[in-house]
Amino acid sequence: MLVPPDKFFCKKEMWFPLAGILLFSLLGWSFDNRSIQNIALLGFGVCVGWLGTRWLAGRNPANTTDNLEIKKNISPEPEKEEHIRLRGQNLVLEMVNQELPLKSILDTLTDSIEQQIPGICCSILLANPARTHLTHGSAPNVPQDFMKLIEGLKISPRNGSCGTAAYRKETVIVDSIEESPLWGGRFQEKALECHFRASWSTPILSAEGDIFGTFAIYCSTPRKPENNELTLLHQAGQWAALAIEHKKNQDELAAHHKHLEQLVKERTQSLEIAREEAEQANQAKSEFLSVMSHELRTPLNAILGFAQLLKMDEDIDTNKNKNIQLGYILQAGEHLLELINEVLNLSEIEAGAIRIKPESVSLQPMLTKLFSMLNPIASRREICLEMEPTSPSIEVWADPLRLNQILTNLLSNAIKYNKDAGRVSIKISASQEGQVMVKVSDTGIGIPEDQQSNVFEPFVRLNDEVESARESTGIGLTITRQLAKLMGGNIFLKSREGEGSTFTLVLPKPKQ
Repeated sequence: MLVPPDKFFCKKEMWFPLAGILLFSLLGWSFDNRSIQNIALLGFGVCVGWLGTRWLAGRNPANTTDNLEIKKNISPEPEKEEHIRLRGQNLVLEMVNQELPLKSILDTLTDSIEQQIPGICCSILLANPARTHLTHGSAPNVPQDFMKLIEGLKISPRNGSCGTAAYRKETVIVDSIEESPLWGGRFQEKALECHFRASWSTPILSAEGDIFGTFAIYCSTPRKPENNELTLLHQAGQWAALAIEHKKNQDELAAHHKHLEQLVKERTQSLEIAREEAEQANQAKSEFLSVMSHELRTPLNAILGFAQLLKMDEDIDTNKNKNIQLGYILQAGEHLLELINEVLNLSEIEAGAIRIKPESVSLQPMLTKLFSMLNPIASRREICLEMEPTSPSIEVWADPLRLNQILTNLLSNAIKYNKDAGRVSIKISASQEGQVMVKVSDTGIGIPEDQQSNVFEPFVRLNDEVESARESTGIGLTITRQLAKLMGGNIFLKSREGEGSTFTLVLPKPKQ
């Protein structure tokens, strides 16, 4: 092994050959200047020095090897330090990802450090939330009496190795507990009783520099740490900080998730209660409307009946004013009866009392009958009813009675809200997805875009001026869409203000 020049004269192995050469060279010069004698004496000195070196090495070969090993360990290669650091970091992260308890991770960390430095014990103390005291974190091999004594250790400038390190936020090396001013009283007595003679403590800090706790090494002999031991102490503090911070983040995230789950649960429960209350209120409303409709219809039928009898009276018939007034009574009564019937119909739908009996229904014959029935009403305002040519074989799967009610309502509205001399057209088409579309279009006043979403809401008047001119219950389209949905279909609106509207009834084809 080559020895650097600056270390050459510090090696004990070189003392004997140098001394031998110097001694026998002086002897040779003192006797004579003859070259042969000088060379012989010089060679003899070298031999004596070499034999002395071998004798010294033979006396203590272990010490020589140990010294070389210590030198090598004191100055580890940077690549090796980085490898050790990354390996420890990966081990900590792996344990954190396995969601192991923090104490298990810290116990594993202290065990690992104790295995790398003989004759030591390790402990980890954790700072309380207020960062005023230190509590037990991990110390699997430290006597329990000692750990109980330092439980709740105050973080202060001169309170043992750990309390001081946590206060200063820097590593504190005590090479002799017995002589250190940081140790005293019962803490010093208990440490010496546990055969602790030196204490090295480093703070465990967060990324922001907040104190998490301390990592301490207790040594059984009074000494300072070697360079490699000091490096390992610092790395242990960093690994502990990594574990604590990750577990802290995991716990905060878990607590946040739990809080969110609780909020969602509470919100779901409140929504469920609100839904049940709304359903109960809706059920009560439907039952009330159903009862009231029956109660109102009975006296109203009597009023209409007496009005019709009066109209048949000859005296009334010849009195023009009375005849007109009776006409108003009959007209208002019939409108009110229509409203009561539709309210009753809607309440039955909402209460689930409507029973749908679907079957295959041919559309063309039904529409032809409706055209014949509604054509006189349309003719009064010169409105033309048109039906585009379609296949007579197109059928839908629906309840015939309810389908007739839907189509009657759509056609009546198309006539009612149309312009004079306008046009109402019907187009029937079938899709490949097993659906049939019936489009009812008019050339009327149309519906403003901002009001189209309210068309199917009950008792909504879109245009008071137009609505007041044409009698309307305000719930016909609501009932129409509800009936369509009960039969597995729906109704859609497309309208442009001033140009007209198109209501599209979608129903399924008959089942094969």
